[in-house]
Amino acid sequence: HLIKLFLYVYNSYSYVVVVFNASPTDISFTSPVLRGKVLQLHPVQMMSNDNLVKNSTYDPSSGRFMVPSRTTAVFVEPRNIQE
Repeated sequence: HLIKLFLYVYNSYSYVVVVFNASPTDISFTSPVLRGKVLQLHPVQMMSNDNLVKNSTYDPSSGRFMVPSRTTAVFVEPRNIQE
């Protein structure tokens, strides 16, 4: 099962960024390395009933992430965007 999962992720996404925010406050940070990437919140999280995780954002022009308190957010770039 792990091999199938790996192949699915590998074939679907060119980038996967996981942000763990265990703090009681929202965090934001900038990653110059990821500036310009077309990252979006993972589709499962976008369709989730968890409204807190849906408030997680990424700004491609600055490479800035914002993740609410006590939230794990997964940002992905679909493979076909860069290829």
